[in-house]
Amino acid sequence: MKKILPIILMLFLLAACETPATQFPSPTETIVHTSPETPVPHPVLTSALLLKITMTGGLCPYGGCHVELILDSEGGFTLKEGVAQTQQGDIDQARFSKLTEYIDTANFNKIRSHSFTDICPTAYDGQEMTYTFYTSQGVETISSCEVVIDDQDPLFQLTNAVWQEIFSKR
Repeated sequence: MKKILPIILMLFLLAACETPATQFPSPTETIVHTSPETPVPHPVLTSALLLKITMTGGLCPYGGCHVELILDSEGGFTLKEGVAQTQQGDIDQARFSKLTEYIDTANFNKIRSHSFTDICPTAYDGQEMTYTFYTSQGVETISSCEVVIDDQDPLFQLTNAVWQEIFSKR
């Protein structure tokens, strides 16, 4: 028995190091491979998404807070909170058109130019907001723990207004 125990332990350790048998591809992005001379900075949009906002951090009744708002390219939304709570609907068409315009004309390099250098609020029970914009040029992700988000920027004013409107009705 003493000789078998180390073998069993080694097998368990090897099994724990295995990669999962199933890995799911992302349904919203496709990486375009090009020659080294022409790098593509972002994945190219292949889905019908416009925006995803994720709020993480803090403590909620179901555990660590995780709320995700997904807005599709026709103005429909899905709000997911925790593991099971989901709400769906549509946003106002005028607001949706304006949001689409702001996303299409946003200067994401300028938005990213102000690095966040403080401690991420998730370190002390606060929230991190992550905005993922699906543009014709690719996917742009902005995290409040990496970038100082200018709340006066029309893109973020409208994005946050949509978030607040939907989130407050849950």
